[in-house]
Amino acid sequence: MRNIPKKKKTFSLFIQSNSPGEITAWVKPIVQTAQKQNPNCHITLLLTPCQYASGKEVEVAQNISGIDQIYTPSQTIKLLFSWPWFSKQNQPGAILFLGGDLLYAKLFGLKYRLPVYAYTQNKIKKSLLIRKIFSRALDGDLMAERTKNFSENKTKIFAKHQLRDQDYCLFMCGSRPQHFFNFLPIITETVQCIKKRQPSFQAILLVSPFIHQNDFTKYQKKHDLSDFIIISQPANSLELISIAKLVVTIPGTNNMEIAYLQKPAIVVFPLNHPEHILTDGLLCFLGKIPLLNLLLQKIIISIVKRKKRYFSLPNEIAKQYIYPEIVEKINPSKLADTILKTYHDNAKLTLITKKLATINLPQNPAQTICQEIFKGQ
Repeated sequence: MRNIPKKKKTFSLFIQSNSPGEITAWVKPIVQTAQKQNPNCHITLLLTPCQYASGKEVEVAQNISGIDQIYTPSQTIKLLFSWPWFSKQNQPGAILFLGGDLLYAKLFGLKYRLPVYAYTQNKIKKSLLIRKIFSRALDGDLMAERTKNFSENKTKIFAKHQLRDQDYCLFMCGSRPQHFFNFLPIITETVQCIKKRQPSFQAILLVSPFIHQNDFTKYQKKHDLSDFIIISQPANSLELISIAKLVVTIPGTNNMEIAYLQKPAIVVFPLNHPEHILTDGLLCFLGKIPLLNLLLQKIIISIVKRKKRYFSLPNEIAKQYIYPEIVEKINPSKLADTILKTYHDNAKLTLITKKLATINLPQNPAQTICQEIFKGQ
């Protein structure tokens, strides 16, 4: 737990969250908005156990200005079950659910006798233990908050990252280690194929701050990544998205940020290693059992291929394939063909950009959520 001594604050906001996308796209804008609306708000981040976590949530959250306390998943569980219970806080406060298992937020609400609020991009059943549920459809997309005030200055961005002013293809392999190190070998081979056909092709590899630098360094020593311009965060991902002619990524939070910046992308869901596909509930547990996991991998692939759904959030919201989706066992040579064809098809890139402009959701969700929480304190 991180403690930053500050002057006495008069409102306690407990935020529950769990994994990379939620920390960067949901927690950060809420913290920034809460600080503006109520400077006397003491913010505690409660990280909960989650199979989607990267292990670097605490480290990344420490760089978010305005968070006063951070509890690791194990510390959160310990706090939840520590005595006393049903002990009302000696000052106004609230619990805000921003990802993970909603049960934790409900239990903390009972423990501290505080109202519980929740934000979701999916449906949450109404409950007597939740005072208000905010949704992406009705209240706006928190993922848009980072892009809303982003101002692009390509000249400064090129200079900052020591890049020449030219076209680039940006590769984003995910923020969870399982996804990143599963997709990176595929992308490495793909870019090698591209460079053989077009040596002038410029590929940027953006390494998420949720990837442990030691792990990436070890990988880099064993694999040839010389075809990439490697940029590690805390570089601003929005800057690199904004200068890219095309982005190649996997399904995830960044899909929406790319869309809000109106940049063309190809979304890849590789089925080369189904053991790395993260699942919920019982399937997650059963997938760890030897032999049984092999059968489950085949079942998962079958379900993924048959399921008629959009894997990229912009496509899901628009109910159409704005971004091309490749959901299959990836052949690097074939993927290289697709990337090059799209990269050089200016008419197609322009059409994608025009379609992205049609995505319309309510604005200022962070402001709406914080106003409701602080109302009548």
